Amino acid sequence: MKPTPPSSPPMPASPETAPKRARRSSELFDAEGNPVHINLTCLCCKEVKPLAAFGLRKMPNGIIRNQPWCRTCRSSKNPGAKAPPPAAPTQDDKQPL
Repeated sequence: MKPTPPSSPPMPASPETAPKRARRSSELFDAEGNPVHINLTCLCCKEVKPLAAFGLRKMPNGIIRNQPWCRTCRSSKNPGAKAPPPAAPTQDDKQPL
């Protein structure tokens, strides 16, 4: 039996040659081949958005479901946070008449 030569560690793939992850098709079709548009409501921002705006999650039992939050809400630093109310004017802010 011949000894096998030691293999070199794999080279990290450059961004140009790295294979891109396949994304699911955002178009769905019914039995007749007509396009079906599915919209979901984001539980964070409460906006109705197309199915393509949501990601997928793999559940512990193996079922793949849609994410409840849209990609915009999941990627924001402070999801669901609303802009703070404007500060009340103080004595210094008032201009004399």
